[in-house]
Amino acid sequence: MDKTYFSIASLDEESDEVEYWRAQSPQARMEALEFLRQVTYGYDPDTARLQRVITVMRVKPTPFTRITISAVPFRRHDIRAFRV
Repeated sequence: MDKTYFSIASLDEESDEVEYWRAQSPQARMEALEFLRQVTYGYDPDTARLQRVITVMRVKPTPFTRITISAVPFRRHDIRAFRV
């Protein structure tokens, strides 16, 4: 590491990084973004993906009540019980 080079910059100064990234192609920007994501969150191709789990509950039906569930987002009033 070269310890002879040192510079101080103000946070108020506009950086030339914006011009650099605007000059890059969208593909190059996406590749850089993916690289930063891998560095930040880690990347291991052998690691399994997140497991998606769904649980199905079987409920014994009664002759008087039926439950309906509306679509997402879930709110308390989305579940209604009513007489058939």
